[in-house]
Amino acid sequence: MFAALVCSASPALASPILGQDLASFAVLGASGVTNVPTSTIGGNLGSAPNASVGSGYVFSSGSLQANTALAQAAQLQLDSAIVAVNSSGPGTAIGSRLDAWQAGHGGVITPGTYTVGADPTANLMNDNF
Repeated sequence: MFAALVCSASPALASPILGQDLASFAVLGASGVTNVPTSTIGGNLGSAPNASVGSGYVFSSGSLQANTALAQAAQLQLDSAIVAVNSSGPGTAIGSRLDAWQAGHGGVITPGTYTVGADPTANLMNDNF
């Protein structure tokens, strides 16, 4: 499963891993992107090869990239990144609570691949992660 948890691009940190085009995207879909108006996006938003991207977006940086050359290049870089991550194995197992693991390691999560187990007791509406 691949999930984006933050909707703000950090090109300086992401470029070496993801590729320059992909790092500029806060949201990138292959089969289109939908929205619950109004969303503020800090980076490019796009979809390729499907150009469906909905509406109701406010950009603090970046722009709409509906099946543009940039979105197509970013999608290829995303495909490559997924293959690279999948080939690296399960990664470092850190239990079910990322916050507890991070606190136990000096408050730092270094770059790498991590496996986070499910926490059946987590209250996703009220827990502070």
